Amino acid sequence: MQSLPTFILSAVGFFFLYYFEITNLWLIAFFGVLMVAFAIFPTLNILLWEKDIPKIERFLLKNKKNLTFYTVYALANGLDEEIKSSTEKLVSKSKQRSRQALYKIGEALHFKDLEAANEELSYITAPAYRAYYEGFIRLEEGDLAHANRIIDEIQTTWMKNTLMAERERLAGQLDEAIHYAEAAKKNSKGLQYYTLHKTFE
Repeated sequence: MQSLPTFILSAVGFFFLYYFEITNLWLIAFFGVLMVAFAIFPTLNILLWEKDIPKIERFLLKNKKNLTFYTVYALANGLDEEIKSSTEKLVSKSKQRSRQALYKIGEALHFKDLEAANEELSYITAPAYRAYYEGFIRLEEGDLAHANRIIDEIQTTWMKNTLMAERERLAGQLDEAIHYAEAAKKNSKGLQYYTLHKTFE
């Protein structure tokens, strides 16, 4: 859908450059950067800022050949076989052990395989995500004291609220869980918002 407007704008722009005989490299480079930004903005908007669930879902399904996007869709919608298949493919394609760990831990937590999830924790290099996933694991293990220490230390608002929602859900405090779930959604956007929305449904 975006390729036609991009093509039209590019054609008009190049005609403009040619017609006015603009040869300044800075202006040409600026135009090139503008074209790239115009082409990728719709995708970035969906990934990072969008909050329209049907729109995000249409994007994910339209781009289902992209394993990363389809894995997000499969995890959010609880498609067990697709989760296993796409995670296996992502892991085999990735050469970064930390990225492999993120794929594997997402799958392990979905299937409540806490042993497998624990094995992947040390390979996650981003401290915030390592703490976030460890918080989930400790909550599922019933280690509330450890989980609470992790929750207290987490700085990212949506991560903290998501863990608090899970803690209250496991404790049977559904009103509190809903409160924290809504707060987590409010402080997230794009694919993260979509994932949280589908999880909290």
